[in-house]
Amino acid sequence: MEFTKVEPKQNQPAESSLRRSQPFPVDALPSVMRDMVKTIAKAQSISESFVAYPALSHGAAAIGNSYRAVCYADGGCELPTLWTGVLATSGTGKTKMLNKLSAPFESIEKCYKANYKAAMSEYQNEIKAGNTATLPKEKHLLAGDSTMEFIFVMCSGNPHGLLLSESEGRLFFAFDKYRKTKTDEANFCKLYDNDFFKIGRKGSETITGRGSMNVAMLIQPDNFRKVLTENTGMTTSGLLARMNLCYPPVGEYRLAGQVNGDVYSTWNDTISEMIEKRTEGEPAEIYLDDASQRTWDCYMVDCRNLARRTMGWLGGYYDRLHVIAMRIAIQFHCFEGGGKIMNLDTIERGIAIAEYMKSENERVVDMFSGGGETGESTLTPEQREVMKVLTKHQPATERNIKRHCTEIREKWEPGKLENVLTELLKLDMVVRYSEDGKGNRGTTWWKVKNATTDNNDTATNSAEHGK
Repeated sequence: MEFTKVEPKQNQPAESSLRRSQPFPVDALPSVMRDMVKTIAKAQSISESFVAYPALSHGAAAIGNSYRAVCYADGGCELPTLWTGVLATSGTGKTKMLNKLSAPFESIEKCYKANYKAAMSEYQNEIKAGNTATLPKEKHLLAGDSTMEFIFVMCSGNPHGLLLSESEGRLFFAFDKYRKTKTDEANFCKLYDNDFFKIGRKGSETITGRGSMNVAMLIQPDNFRKVLTENTGMTTSGLLARMNLCYPPVGEYRLAGQVNGDVYSTWNDTISEMIEKRTEGEPAEIYLDDASQRTWDCYMVDCRNLARRTMGWLGGYYDRLHVIAMRIAIQFHCFEGGGKIMNLDTIERGIAIAEYMKSENERVVDMFSGGGETGESTLTPEQREVMKVLTKHQPATERNIKRHCTEIREKWEPGKLENVLTELLKLDMVVRYSEDGKGNRGTTWWKVKNATTDNNDTATNSAEHGK
C-alpha cells in the first residue's frame, strides 16, 4: 500500500514515530471489501485504515447471526459481531465515507419500512372487517438510537442483529443517558457477546431475549478523551475492551482523478445479497480444519498470556484478541463462499487484521491515557514529565514549565523542552496559544488538551500541526 507523502511545514519536524500509524494490511481483505476500501480511500485522500475499520463492521452486520464458527474444545462458538471505532476530526470526510458503506443497508431499511407500513394497513383493514389477522413484525437492519431500551426492544424482534453506524460516535456512549446510576455498560456488552439479556426499569415492562449489534463508530478525539475522563465505567465494565480503535493519519487532500463507480455497485449488490440469504432459525455452523484449529489455539494462548501481564482495559482487550481474529475470519469465509470448513489461509488473514488492530489500540491508549492503563507507555520520560507539570500548572510558558520540572532544569540540553512540546502537540495532547485568558500576549502559553479545551484552542492546535 502506498501513502501520499506530505511534506512537513517549514520549521516543523516530521511526524514523530510515536504518532505514526502502520499501513493497514488491505490485501488480507476479501476482494469486494478490498476494492471498496481502496476506492474510497483514494477518492477522499484518506488512509485505508480509515475505511477498513467501519467496512469490517458493515460486513459483519450483513452476515448477522446466520453463521457461527465452532472453534472451542467444549463446542463453543463465535459469531461475526464486531465493534470498531475511528478517531477523526471534522473535515476529514468521515461522514461521506460512512454513507458510502451504509448505502445498501439504508436501501434495504427503506424497503423494510415500506413493507411494514403496507402490512400494517392490511392488518388494520382485516381487523376493521371483523376478521382474524396476525400482527406483522417490523424488521430492522439499522439502529437509529443507542439507548438501552430502544436497542434491546429492536434486538428482541430482529434475531440477526443490528448495525449501529454513527458518524458522531459520542452518541454510542450515550446508551445509558436515561439511567441516573449509569450502570448499563455491562448489559450493553451483551450485545457484543450475543448473550441473554434482561432489562427492566421502574414502572416499565421488562425486556428479555438475546441480541447482537455491530458498531461502526466515528468519533472526534476531544469527545473520546471526554468519555475516558468523565465515565470510568467505560473502562472498568469491559466495554472499551471490546472496541477496536484507530487514529489514522490525515494528510493533504489530493484530487483522485477518475474513480471506478462499478466498485460501489459491486459492494451494494454483495451486501444486499448476503442480507437476503439470512434465514430464520439456528445459525449455520462452520468448522475449522486441523491446521486452522492448531493455529488459532496457539494464538488464543498467546493472547490470554499477554492479557495476564497487562493492566487496565487494554488487558481486557488482549483477552479478546483471539475472538476478534476468529470473528474477522468468519466474515472472510462468508464473503468468499467457503462452505462448512474454514481453511488455514482464512485464519491467518483474520489474525493479521487482529494484530494490526492490537497495535492501533495500543497507540490510542498511549495517546489518550498517557500509558497509565497499560503500565508500559511508549511516551518518553521527558514527555510524561511535561504532561505531569502541565496538568498541575496550566496554562504555562516554557519558563514556567522549567521552573516546576526538576528533570528539565537539571539534565536537559538547550532546545530539548521545545522539541518535547512540539512532539506532544503533534500527538494532539497539548495546545498552544498567545494569550493565557488574563490579557497577557506576546508569549507562547501551553496547556493540556482535554474536554475543557475551547473551540479556539482546538482550531489553533489543528492549524499548527496540519490536522
